[in-house]
Amino acid sequence: MQLTHPELNILRSVHKDELSRQHIDTILALPRETLVRDLRTILRNDPERSDELLDEAEFEGHWERLNGPFFAMRFLAILGEREALDDALDIYRLPRDLFDAFIGDWSEEDFTVFYPLLKDRMDLFFGYLKEPGHDWYQRAILNQLGTRMYVSEPDRREEIIQHYEQLTDHLLGPAAPDTVADPNFVSGMVTDWIDTKEEKFIPLVERLYAAGLVIDSFAGNLNEIKSGFTEMDYEPKGLKLPQSPYDYFPRRRRPQPILAKPRPKQRKIGRNEPCPCGSGRKYKRCCLTR
Repeated sequence: MQLTHPELNILRSVHKDELSRQHIDTILALPRETLVRDLRTILRNDPERSDELLDEAEFEGHWERLNGPFFAMRFLAILGEREALDDALDIYRLPRDLFDAFIGDWSEEDFTVFYPLLKDRMDLFFGYLKEPGHDWYQRAILNQLGTRMYVSEPDRREEIIQHYEQLTDHLLGPAAPDTVADPNFVSGMVTDWIDTKEEKFIPLVERLYAAGLVIDSFAGNLNEIKSGFTEMDYEPKGLKLPQSPYDYFPRRRRPQPILAKPRPKQRKIGRNEPCPCGSGRKYKRCCLTR
């Protein structure tokens, strides 16, 4: 695969949290037309070369060889290149093992990266959520974009809730395969609805719960879910968007010093808290259902 800009080779040479500001500036200064073409080439071709890239990464011990799509999505979001949306969604259509290889634990906040690409294409966004054959976790990550937009963009709430009503009808319809009407995905979606504090979602929850698609141990029983919309004391969760191009890229995670402390009493872990297994994901997206 020949790129117009050799400067982009750095995207397969550094860890996901090690792309410097200098590299970001250098890449963004490249001619837009050819830069976009190269970034879309990376998004399309790297997954097609996954066997080759995985063999290289395993043999050489350089797993950063797989980071091209991760970085390409972020640069395309910065550029607001909406024509690349379907290429980006194709990463979320990959089998789970390949998705984890290319994106990994950094996927938890990917919905903010998709916002510049998806904000005016809600039809494609909800169309993806209805597609069969995708891992529930990958669909659940992107679903958060819909609920966060609901909180942050009051003028679009009617549009978004209509899309969720149509999605609910699809999930409950006879044509929905198991990979679409997956109780793990539905339960994750319900917990995201709770985070909006919007009671208009309750009738949708009741329909999904009555159909047996909501897992009590994941989202709570019906009474607990309803009380979450009205009684839980926290602010609705909106979009926290990057303020500069540099904010689209994760910064290096610095290890925290280990201090000797009295062992605390065990407590119930909140669904939105970091998972105690250390994956970096939220508890509801990781070990809650295991």
